[in-house]
Amino acid sequence: MPRCHLLFYLLSSFLLLAGCVGQQPLSMKELAALAASESVVMHSWPAGQFTLIVLLPRTPADSVLRVYVEGDGGAWKNRYWLSADPTPAHGVALQLMMADPARDKAYLARPCQYLQTESCEKRYWSSHRFSPEVLESMDIALDQMKQEGGYNQLELVGYSGGGAVAALLAAHRSDISGLRTVAGNLDPFWLNTYHRVAQLSGSLNPADYADLLDSIPQLHFIGANDRIVPEGVYYSYVSHFKNNRCLKASIITNADHHHNWIEQWPLLLQQSLECSEN
Repeated sequence: MPRCHLLFYLLSSFLLLAGCVGQQPLSMKELAALAASESVVMHSWPAGQFTLIVLLPRTPADSVLRVYVEGDGGAWKNRYWLSADPTPAHGVALQLMMADPARDKAYLARPCQYLQTESCEKRYWSSHRFSPEVLESMDIALDQMKQEGGYNQLELVGYSGGGAVAALLAAHRSDISGLRTVAGNLDPFWLNTYHRVAQLSGSLNPADYADLLDSIPQLHFIGANDRIVPEGVYYSYVSHFKNNRCLKASIITNADHHHNWIEQWPLLLQQSLECSEN
């Protein structure tokens, strides 16, 4: 990529991640302490190309596990350069998991968050963040999570870019009972076009897999004040579906991309997640 185009990509993509810069990433020690307070156990699992950080229930109680997939995290060091460490300072998906009153809940970090390995090239939190190799790694982790807790089905919750990951994972699995997203990037192509930034050259797009997702109950929460992932992303995603009876959206009036989700989450979880009759 020519340097001028690369600089454009870096500068413009930064605008989509504003608010993730300037805070220190959460350490493994801090994450372990949070895990202990929530009666979940932290694991670092080799999964394909990456080693992923996972929080799992200490004592499984049901047959369905709700898995929270983290967002893009601290991908940017400043307005000019990608960070060397995409670990979030205060991961929204992590906080959503902690606010969830359910017993069978889990957390799945994105590749290279909390733990850096030789495979952690910066493209995996920029142009390739929804790449086949990323999805393969996280798919393996989901299999391990099911096996570890003896679960039969999974329910996925994805925040922001984690919404894209959750949707892509759901499209290629047969054990997903439901999909929720919070400020979810469900159509990265539309979003990057909207913001006039470079497309994600090495990534997959959930909207391209509508035919594999149309029978999965879905509920997508949209912040009315979200200027990073506006509601148009959802409507573009829906336009790819021939049958939308399993698709629902809920616009949250006082939420933006980063704020006012955690306090409301237990109540938002009470909204039904099911396909309509028609």
